[in-house]
Amino acid sequence: MKKLTAIVAAILLLVGIFPFAACSPDEETEEPVTGVYSAYPVLDAGFETEYETSPVGTEPDRGWDYSLENGMLPDDFTRTSEFKTEGEYSVKLEPVIGGYISLYQVIPLEGEDYAAKFEDQLADQKALAEGGEGYALPKRGDIVEATADIYVGGTEQTDYMGVRMMVEQENAKKSKSVIAQYDGVALEYGKWNTVSVQAVAEESVIRDDSVLIIVSFKMDVGEGAVICVDNVQVGTRSSSTGGGGVTVEGYASRGDYVDIPDAGFEEGNELFKIAGVNAQTTDSDSYTGGSSMVLPAAAEAQYTVSSEGTEVAPETVSAGIWVKIPDTAEGSVKLTLRSRNADSVYADVASAETQVKGRWVYLKTPEPADAGADVTERLRVCIVNNTDAEVLCDFVQVGDWQRINGNPIKMAFMAYQPWFRNNGVEWGNWEYDSSAGAAYGGRLYDPSVIVDGRRDVASVYDPLIGAYDSTDPEVLNYHADLIKAMGCDVIQVNYYADLASARYQLEVLEKLFDICAEKDMKVSILYEPKIHLNGWIPHATREESIDAMGKDLVKFIETYDRHVALLRYNDAPMIEFFGLNLIKGTELGTIKAYVKEQTGYDIPVMGDGVGSGDYSNVMSMFQWTLYNGELAECDAQEALAYCRSINARAVEWAQADVGNRVPVGIVYSGFDDTPVMSWDPARGVIRKIGNTGTEFYTQSWAAVAEYGDELDWVLMATFNDWTEGTILEPTVQNGHALADLTQSGISQFKGVSYTASLQAITENYLATREHDYNDTNYHYAG
Repeated sequence: MKKLTAIVAAILLLVGIFPFAACSPDEETEEPVTGVYSAYPVLDAGFETEYETSPVGTEPDRGWDYSLENGMLPDDFTRTSEFKTEGEYSVKLEPVIGGYISLYQVIPLEGEDYAAKFEDQLADQKALAEGGEGYALPKRGDIVEATADIYVGGTEQTDYMGVRMMVEQENAKKSKSVIAQYDGVALEYGKWNTVSVQAVAEESVIRDDSVLIIVSFKMDVGEGAVICVDNVQVGTRSSSTGGGGVTVEGYASRGDYVDIPDAGFEEGNELFKIAGVNAQTTDSDSYTGGSSMVLPAAAEAQYTVSSEGTEVAPETVSAGIWVKIPDTAEGSVKLTLRSRNADSVYADVASAETQVKGRWVYLKTPEPADAGADVTERLRVCIVNNTDAEVLCDFVQVGDWQRINGNPIKMAFMAYQPWFRNNGVEWGNWEYDSSAGAAYGGRLYDPSVIVDGRRDVASVYDPLIGAYDSTDPEVLNYHADLIKAMGCDVIQVNYYADLASARYQLEVLEKLFDICAEKDMKVSILYEPKIHLNGWIPHATREESIDAMGKDLVKFIETYDRHVALLRYNDAPMIEFFGLNLIKGTELGTIKAYVKEQTGYDIPVMGDGVGSGDYSNVMSMFQWTLYNGELAECDAQEALAYCRSINARAVEWAQADVGNRVPVGIVYSGFDDTPVMSWDPARGVIRKIGNTGTEFYTQSWAAVAEYGDELDWVLMATFNDWTEGTILEPTVQNGHALADLTQSGISQFKGVSYTASLQAITENYLATREHDYNDTNYHYAG
């Protein structure tokens, strides 16, 4: 389904389906060629009505709705009389910090059961349609066009490529596709622009399976921007019943897998046999755990398994295993999945083969070519070594193709920040000057100053082990021990590539790779596009910024491709993005294409939030929306409801394309950035969740637990983001309470009991460490 969406979008762009125009409202706009225009009933199209419950001027689900992401605040989004075209008001976005906002209105298709969710809104829209000449509700087969007035101002260097107007359609599975779109490529600074979005080809009609359309403005902007929207019009010049053509088909369910005990050969080998004898194992090298299976040259190993009692679908059944061929070997290794028929004869279902040498490769059979017509419950996994040397094999999996990927079915990620220093010269994020907001309590946080026996760090909490240096391997080993004992599989490290001020963070990453390899853990990066798009690394054009991102990822992959600790998904290195909404889907496609050209990998991408609308190049998503102004004062039930809502967005996003998308649950302990004051002290805004700590964290885990088997992965946000108060690392104030809750939460999530004493790990580190950061005279010398 994702491929289909990408292909359709590409065709539309190539043949000119979306002719974009931007001009002053005083200038004439080109008239569409044919048809009699019928306007859709957009409620409060000029934002003239005032309501107490919403800054955009309408009540939620009765007109315009909005969503805020990446730390943006409701106060950033207001109704204003300062800027306007028609009428007295427009809606204005003026963010305190950079972030993402979506302003949208849903127009259901009449007669659909799905429209009952928007019953009141549809009633208002029908009343408007019936009361005004030239109005009509949208129908399948309509070719949609739209216009709006958009004002851009504020800081001149703001990149307004992130301002988009689009019309989307959505089916009952919540799968969206863009009918027409305008990107802010021609917006003129300091004035009103009339943008026109027109669709004039059959491929852009409202499809047969659509249940509603959405007109939306999606804005990814930096601080200092001012954006206003007014006079929104949506309609059609070609109105019909039906005829929308393409419908979206996906997997009926997300599939199942076969539970294989000791799939990683940690207790020897009771699975694969070579000529009727158990294959041998070794502890000399492995992809996961401490052991792997040895497959001699020119040998074949077989493992027979039954999928009886599971819901493994014959049409999507697959097998996978990690293999490693020595650098000096000649030949290939082949994996084949076979199925026993009614005559007790095993026939090939599908095969995969590799000649890649010198690193662990995940071999995975594709979906059966004949849709599983001859696939039964009795399956045989066969791996043949067609080389002239011993090869190693590890971690066998059998199940639906969509569910197995070379990783544990249940997997826990820990977000990790590498930006703290204590070397007598630099302090990294331990230090922050918020004195520009002195009127709101801001001040200089200076770790060289000792307060009550501890360094004055920029956090509402104090680290139990002292203000450490992130490059210290003693600290990194201690952190990895804690994170592993909690039950985590992956340490996800924030990654600023070659940003000059963050070069030491590359040293942290390199050390974590080696440490995690020793501890049987994986490492992934959380890549931040803002280093290029926000001018931290300056570029002359946006295209150069996009090119730089591709080069960043290629360099990372080339550096760590052979490292056993690199997190891979279906053999390709997995890349996580923080700030996904800063780049368009087509730009991400360009980045991915460049990476594939340079490395051969079609990288799987995990994103940080549902919102931008184009996810044709994204396979996984967590919803990193950790703060909302309504949480400033919240009780346990309100915390639970909010955490449930952000996880619901990731789950619903994945359900729209079952089998091609992986939802990731997110848990966190709250938010309190009092020292840094939303990173803009002069504005005096503090993002603080009232019950940050064990109460909020307990509810966050409860929200994830409600989804049960719908979530395979969960992300902890974060281990040590001290400046924003999202900390699971032990603190002076909370001790190990949050770390212990993490351990119990992961145990419940995975159905595995993790019981190691986290306090004992800390006590052992404190008793044996050479670098004592609680000694206020100590600095790490490297």
